[in-house]
Amino acid sequence: LEAIPSVLLGVLTFWALPNNYRQAKWLNDDERNLLEQELRADDADSTGSKHSFRDGFFNLKVWMLGGIDFSILLSAYAMGFWMPTFIRNAGVVDTFHIGVLTALPSIAALLGMLLIGASSDKHRERRWHIIVPFLVGAAAMASAPFFVNNVVATVALFAIASAAIIGAVPVFFSLPATFLKGTAPM
Repeated sequence: LEAIPSVLLGVLTFWALPNNYRQAKWLNDDERNLLEQELRADDADSTGSKHSFRDGFFNLKVWMLGGIDFSILLSAYAMGFWMPTFIRNAGVVDTFHIGVLTALPSIAALLGMLLIGASSDKHRERRWHIIVPFLVGAAAMASAPFFVNNVVATVALFAIASAAIIGAVPVFFSLPATFLKGTAPM
């Protein structure tokens, strides 16, 4: 039953979307031409260099990104698993209210994604838009146990941590394209 909407949307998408950008009705001629030029330039950039699995496996930057991604996932899962317990220990006993309060940091994460991503694009800067939010999120998570009896502080700290850590994830995932060039065998 849960998969029915996804399956229906998948079938609808298959019928509704055009097969390629040339058939897309929402693009005007200038946009189609620009897209075609970009795709040709991308193809020209990637034709000369091929990389193997070994190249990626022994690339230190790939390992560093993997470690950072592991840390992101670890913090996200820690927040997801422990936030309801922190809220309950702060004095909220009703499961409905715990659920509502647990949703607030997710809303903050959505806003964080929009704001951090927009700021990163506006300033054309990625590194500090990743480092600073991660440090702010780590500080907020580390501070949460000290406010275990205060519901407002607990939810606020988890909201700050979520907005910072989850908010910087889209910026983080823009990094691989900056140094992983060319094509790799499938």
